[in-house]
Amino acid sequence: MTPSDEPPSDGSSSRELDAEAGVESLETWVETRVAGEPQVEAAPPSPDFDEVVRRHGRRLYVLAFRLTGNRAEAEDLSQETLVRGYLAIGRFRGEADFYTYLYRALLNLWKNQIRSRRRWRFVPFSTCRGAESGGP
Repeated sequence: MTPSDEPPSDGSSSRELDAEAGVESLETWVETRVAGEPQVEAAPPSPDFDEVVRRHGRRLYVLAFRLTGNRAEAEDLSQETLVRGYLAIGRFRGEADFYTYLYRALLNLWKNQIRSRRRWRFVPFSTCRGAESGGP
């Protein structure tokens, strides 16, 4: 045994010396490494995406279908809402039900689609062809 390996002769334990020197004990070091970094209030686990779809997907689709009247658009709108809602779940404050949050997000997406369509004016192909040939 080397002099550094010998226990202190003044009656104090190595743990006391470690604490005085600001060094954590081996047991503490092992516990923190095994358990990962010390946790500061962990956030509640976020639900699985499949669970969100199972709980809210059908209701969102029905709402989207009522708004659009088209199955393909309703599917796109409800899927877009579910993805965006899931990605933003960390910002959800929990003051209301999560479905209420998704409902409002779907309405906003739908309104944005309507606004986007108004910006584009569709011109029939026959009108363009007539202008090229010089007559109607």
